[in-house]
Amino acid sequence: MSRHLAPSRGAARSGGFQLLSANVRFPSFMSQRLLHLLPFLALLLLPSLLFPGALPGSRVVAADDHLAVHHVFRQGDGQGGQVNNPELSDPALQFRALRDRVRRSWSQGHVPLWNPDIHCGVPLLADAQSAAFNPLILLELLLPADMAWDLRIWLILVGAGLGVAFLASSLGAGTAGTCLAGVVGMLSAFPVGWLLHPHSMAYAWTPWLAWALVRLGRGGGFLPVALCMAGLLTAGHPETAMHGLLFALGVAAMELRSLSTWRGAALGFGLGALLAAPAMLPFAQALLESTTLAAHGGNSLPAWSLTTLVLPDPFGHPARGTWSMNGSHMETNLHVGMLAMVLALSSLRKPRGRWLLSMAVLALAVALGLPLLAWLPGNHSRLGAMAGLALALAAGLGTPRGRLGAVGKEAAENSRLGPRRGAPGASRAGLYWILGVEGVLKYVEAHDVQQGPAQQRMAHRSGPELSWRRLSWILTALVALELLWARRSDQVPIDASDFRPQPAAWAVKLSSLAGEGRVAGLGWAIQPNTAALAGMRDLRGYDLPVSPGTEAIMRAMDRRLLRPWFPIQALDQGNLSALKMAAVRYLAVVEADQVAMDSVSGLEAVEGLNAPLLLFPLDPQAPRAWLAFALSVATPSPGGGRPATPSSYDRSRPVVLLPGTHGQDLDQRERSRLSSLLAAPKSGIRPLEVDELRPERLVIRVDTDRNAVLVLADSFAPGWRARLDGEDVSILRVEPGFRAVLLGPGRHELLFAYQPWGWTWGARLGLAGLVILVLVGIRSFVARTSVRRRGEAVSG
Repeated sequence: MSRHLAPSRGAARSGGFQLLSANVRFPSFMSQRLLHLLPFLALLLLPSLLFPGALPGSRVVAADDHLAVHHVFRQGDGQGGQVNNPELSDPALQFRALRDRVRRSWSQGHVPLWNPDIHCGVPLLADAQSAAFNPLILLELLLPADMAWDLRIWLILVGAGLGVAFLASSLGAGTAGTCLAGVVGMLSAFPVGWLLHPHSMAYAWTPWLAWALVRLGRGGGFLPVALCMAGLLTAGHPETAMHGLLFALGVAAMELRSLSTWRGAALGFGLGALLAAPAMLPFAQALLESTTLAAHGGNSLPAWSLTTLVLPDPFGHPARGTWSMNGSHMETNLHVGMLAMVLALSSLRKPRGRWLLSMAVLALAVALGLPLLAWLPGNHSRLGAMAGLALALAAGLGTPRGRLGAVGKEAAENSRLGPRRGAPGASRAGLYWILGVEGVLKYVEAHDVQQGPAQQRMAHRSGPELSWRRLSWILTALVALELLWARRSDQVPIDASDFRPQPAAWAVKLSSLAGEGRVAGLGWAIQPNTAALAGMRDLRGYDLPVSPGTEAIMRAMDRRLLRPWFPIQALDQGNLSALKMAAVRYLAVVEADQVAMDSVSGLEAVEGLNAPLLLFPLDPQAPRAWLAFALSVATPSPGGGRPATPSSYDRSRPVVLLPGTHGQDLDQRERSRLSSLLAAPKSGIRPLEVDELRPERLVIRVDTDRNAVLVLADSFAPGWRARLDGEDVSILRVEPGFRAVLLGPGRHELLFAYQPWGWTWGARLGLAGLVILVLVGIRSFVARTSVRRRGEAVSG
């Protein structure tokens, strides 16, 4: 073996690697597998180059540095410093609270159906961005928080890169082209810019779904389509999932040629939808009931954003303090790189390249405002992500192959002399001449000629192919370097200590003072969803989709109703009683907010908390649940609209909306109690304790000597059921949007349980999909085993 490892003098002079690779004899199957796996193995290293010190390392790829500048995590007048990227507030201030609530529910062994932390309670599973069924949520249950988060980031990037690489390979890209496509799919603007959002997970599943469809068209089964479809739908961002499905269908239209393959695709989509039903049906239910279905729709990209396809941050970057345009940098950034764009255009000579470029042009046209998908709700400006995927694949197809064939060899020969009219491959040679790689080719060929006899024989046999292969790898490396440099500021790793900062002492104290009551910030005091990180229940929040009940409550607090953050500008006579009825015990105000400060001038601030904002006790004993002994009734207008919102709310005589019950209709006994309460004079209230078994199961025990109405200052929402002493009873809606139950004299135990039909049917359909998946998998395994045994019998 030693004689095969020793290079000749010519090899020592130049081209030693070539001689080594030519003379060392590996088993053929091993060399083929290594060559095939090379681009995929290379992609595993790129996240480490993009985030040194984090993947792997002690630092964390996160935007939780935003927490350090927020009030809940600041003590006194302490300044929080600067954040790495001002556009990345959502992952820290909104999504983290959702993740924490989901993780807490799963760790306690129950489904995360309800979120009690914001808006007097909202559906949690129905908020798709909570990603409660995302498989990566298991990482946060099994590993330390910082390690789980970094591993999640690595898996998203590598998953996206490998998915695009596998898809490019299946479409005919060479080895280097496969790697180049994976590099662009991993490091282009959308996956890195939205890396900390659920958008990136849906993006990472998209090429895998397209790959499964290509595999299906070539004789594969539909189970991979089903699994990828389920992954896409449960990723946590339905809008990007819809765009990804459109992209996958575009690839399928290019590859699926027969009716039978389309039937297989339909089976895969259907089974995937069944598997994802536990996550998607609750979201669909909330979306159908939402009044803000199109709250974020209608956006389009400005025409100048097209320049970002080839130029990295031509208008600056918010992380560097140089962003000079209106709008969001992340939304308008389409960057795939100049070299990738040129290689993508070179794929025009191939039918698949022309198809992919057509998909990219169509996606960009819709993103710029072409009203092709206007009938679908969503922010279609983000279709730029799918344009980037199509361009990545086209660039992979446009990368020169390692072995070109006869025409390719002539093109390589022509490249040495420059393009000439009528020469085979002249247009291709001209393209690379324009790219400025003529000198690289000449150097490589001259390098080959200066070798010993063995190398000269090899160059005589396959020199042009090796030259083009080297060029393709050079282009791949240049694309990787270009994108690594361009995306260097999108995400910046932070110290592990900054990833899980502890809430300030004043916030922990306020959480204890508020108890089961709520807090609310006027203006922008206390960011929505962030109070939950300190154990508080906030009246405000950021939540999509938003139910009519939530909007009714927030309209009572501020008639401007600014979605989806619902700020409360100031305290006034119109919302004072509503805030008290919602069990808001403390108000927070930023001292520099003069409008809010003027509105609380009659209140005395809490002393001794050393908080960076002012805290005012509104009603420190406001009950979350109480008994009232008198009622008023409001009825809808004759046209079916909502009644006028009361100017004030009285806990001792709550206003019930009829009809507005949830559950069975009022029976004779309940109607009798309702009549007596309507005629009764108000006589104060009796506060009650709530035993919260878990967010979606509450127990209240009460003893009353007369008819009464039990009011719970939690939001009225479809899916809640009430059982009084073991019997189903109706839930009435108390204005502005709370739950109530009618009681008779005696000692009672009332159970509130939340189980919407979306979850009930979603769980059933998901179980059915899982059974089908197992049965089809067993059948497929048995069939393959039978075929293999028959083949062995014939060969034997």
